[in-house]
Amino acid sequence: MSTARRPLLRLKPEVAPVETAKPHILPPRSALRELAALGLPLFQKMHELGVMIPMKIGISKDLLAATDPAQHKVVKKLLGNLARSRAYQHALTSDGAMRCDLQGDAVEPVSREHRDIALAMIKSGRKLSDA
Repeated sequence: MSTARRPLLRLKPEVAPVETAKPHILPPRSALRELAALGLPLFQKMHELGVMIPMKIGISKDLLAATDPAQHKVVKKLLGNLARSRAYQHALTSDGAMRCDLQGDAVEPVSREHRDIALAMIKSGRKLSDA
């Protein structure tokens, strides 16, 4: 046996995590909370009740018209996160589901085609794509 001492093992210094270029995608609850903070009755109602309400077709145009142009990019992303969420897909499939405008007023029933697409997404276990 050798009497030479073995060198001590040294730990590598901690490396700070590298920031990724992709922004963090918010979960639907956060998206809903942020949209409710804009003061729009439909999103406030969803946030207070804790349920999703089907939105009218083309609500994004109304939403962008009601918000500051500097916020448009963020608002579009939040709305997309909400519309692709599993909870929203379930809201589209409920019996007698009515689409609502920004004021929370019912404007039209959810079409059979949209209900079928939502059911297919739920059964497949996938979310809608960003496309």
